[in-house]
Amino acid sequence: MANYHLVILKKSYLDAILNNHKKIELRLTKSRHHGFGRVFAGDKLFIKESSGPVCATATVEAVKNHENLTPEKILEIKQRYNHQIGGNDEYTSEKSLAAAYS
Repeated sequence: MANYHLVILKKSYLDAILNNHKKIELRLTKSRHHGFGRVFAGDKLFIKESSGPVCATATVEAVKNHENLTPEKILEIKQRYNHQIGGNDEYTSEKSLAAAYS
């Protein structure tokens, strides 16, 4: 049985997903958030912009959870998946710096 999740995104990320330029959503956080370990292949997503209505749905194809991230691990994730994440250098640099001091 599929679970249902609400995904809240900034407009630029939402647009990239809707235009099929972004296929992977990456969440780099210091601590586990509500969805960590609770999202599985086959789950249904309701996607919305911050402060906006739900405007799309999707089905999760695969999930990869990474723990104890170091700057090196973040760089490896970026190198391997950024063509599908569509992330910018500023975001990963900020998260790498935070990981270095955790």
